[in-house]
Amino acid sequence: MSKPKKPAVECSKHLLYEIEMFFALGERFLEPTKTGRVLDNASLEAFLVHARLLYYFFCCKPQQDDIGITKHFGRPRQQFTPTHEKHFIEAINKRVAHLSEKRVEVGAVEETWDTDAIVSIIGAWVKEFSEHVCEEKVKDDFKCRVRQCTERYRDLQDSQLPTNRSAQSTAGDRTTTVTKLDGNPDPST
Repeated sequence: MSKPKKPAVECSKHLLYEIEMFFALGERFLEPTKTGRVLDNASLEAFLVHARLLYYFFCCKPQQDDIGITKHFGRPRQQFTPTHEKHFIEAINKRVAHLSEKRVEVGAVEETWDTDAIVSIIGAWVKEFSEHVCEEKVKDDFKCRVRQCTERYRDLQDSQLPTNRSAQSTAGDRTTTVTKLDGNPDPST
């Protein structure tokens, strides 16, 4: 493993930004909005890019100057099931972050994303990391701010009635938000 060039505390500032944006954008899908297709799609794409970045931070060996959980913070990488990992990362890489033929094959313009499930998985990693990372390796208010955004998301999620959620499915007593990219070619709608 390569030795980090930047101190963990400095890196934690950027990690905190990614965590806060991930949860803030995740909250957006819990409340119905009337902002239009362009802003809805942009929010979903930004959420997925932050999710991808946090996935790589928590699960992958960092490349060159990437910030990594083990490299900078001495914490073990998370394990992700190979089936879910392949779908999740391939979907974001090929259907959101690149203009690829995969979009045509799978109709990715109309891709649906289980944003609650993504927040649940990555949120658990964020919580575990925040609870166990060495205080000297993170920004002074890191743990407090992570706790605030995870609790705010959970409270908002708990307060939502199933009838207020735009695209949803219910599994047992848990409601899941499924957010869909709208492929309408007219950006004014």
